Amino acid sequence: MLDDLARTLESPNNIPNDAHAVILPDLFIDCLVPLKNRSTFEDGMDRLIHQGGGNLITSQQRLNLGGNAANTAQALAGLGVPTTLIAATNPIGEALFTQATQELPATIHTINTKTASTTVALELASEEANVMLSNPGPLARIGPKDLDEDAWDLIATANLLAITNWSQTLHHGTDLLQEVLPYAKQAGTFTFLDTGDPAHRGDHAHELLNEPSVQNDLDAWGMNEHEARTFAAALSNENPDAIDEHDAARTLDDHVQARIDVHTASEAFSMNANEHVRSPTFTITPRHLTGAGDAWNAGNLLGTLLNLEPPARLTLANAVAALTIARPEQSPPSMEDIAHFLQER
Repeated sequence: MLDDLARTLESPNNIPNDAHAVILPDLFIDCLVPLKNRSTFEDGMDRLIHQGGGNLITSQQRLNLGGNAANTAQALAGLGVPTTLIAATNPIGEALFTQATQELPATIHTINTKTASTTVALELASEEANVMLSNPGPLARIGPKDLDEDAWDLIATANLLAITNWSQTLHHGTDLLQEVLPYAKQAGTFTFLDTGDPAHRGDHAHELLNEPSVQNDLDAWGMNEHEARTFAAALSNENPDAIDEHDAARTLDDHVQARIDVHTASEAFSMNANEHVRSPTFTITPRHLTGAGDAWNAGNLLGTLLNLEPPARLTLANAVAALTIARPEQSPPSMEDIAHFLQER
């Protein structure tokens, strides 16, 4: 299957001529801080606190484009899909996106604000985990009233719409879905949702699950295993840690019409009307940890645009995520890069 998928990606007509994706609503300015391990960091913090403050010296800090929507837009454009990001940010965030995508088919439609969403991401290499200290800033209050006429036109004329990071749209995120999803569906746009981690949203997770637009106007819902368990627990009142991720996906598949797409460290799987498809991830040596989930979404969305069969779509998504974090530079792989990666497996 890998060779067949690689040949599909190498085809000159692999992306539809009218393809246009719209991703919203978050863009973060990220400061990425690589750390060897948790214990060394905690020892350094304890020492500095004990002495009354000071500098903890780290290496290779990076200022990067961040945010689920911005990362997904950059990754999708890197794969050759014309993509527009609609995001609330300030001129610094807008300039960061423009620079990061300057050679890609990507544009940004900015909801202008005086402030930006920001994150300090502690990349713990030994634990293979990121700890993110995030300030959602303008993202916390974004809602449907912030979308101007041009933004609504972009949504209506796209053939793919992805909404991300509901978890940090703290005040009007569900309102945004309530208006945007049916509007897009009426226009014939494929709709995709990745909420981000809902654990801190409490009863709002249950409210989201019972929102009619989520139940009826959503085509695909992407998540990791933790998010799948958390949403399933909101329906069953069980402990999320006691729920198997596959059972969680079945619970969600029974509750909404959308295809449920789940990615984990070891596999990805897709659930749709009780059809259960699984694909193992690729074994690679990660060079960095940030953005794997957003890259996976981009590969999954590309597979959707290409009308790939579910096993091939999941394999493509796994390949995009693997190659993204295996590359020394944090830049999106191209379609040719992915085809070459698959041919080497």
